[in-house]
Amino acid sequence: MALDNTTWRLVSLTDAGAPDATPNPDDPITLAFVANDDGSRSIAGSGGVNRYMTTYTTTGDDLTIEPAASTRMMGPPDVMALEGRYLQALAAATRYEVVGDDLEIFYADGELRFTRAAA
Repeated sequence: MALDNTTWRLVSLTDAGAPDATPNPDDPITLAFVANDDGSRSIAGSGGVNRYMTTYTTTGDDLTIEPAASTRMMGPPDVMALEGRYLQALAAATRYEVVGDDLEIFYADGELRFTRAAA
């Protein structure tokens, strides 16, 4: 699978009715797709402040990401707001596209854009 065992860093979040968002490089938002030995697939990463984890499935370019569980630390209000938008967008994912070192995840109200990161 194109996503299995890849790691990404969020570049931008675009959704209807809200300004585009770009994460602060000091608080990166990351996404790692992991194909587990038992055949399940999981996601882990940083939302900018908190660590999160969930599971995902793909069929062709369709993508389903379950709502994430996360730690519950507090951070600067703007970083926390972006983290909340990001986690909601992930849970609403419908499809994805990988082109070179770029990943786009699409959901009903917008898209998440990532660049490949070191594992």
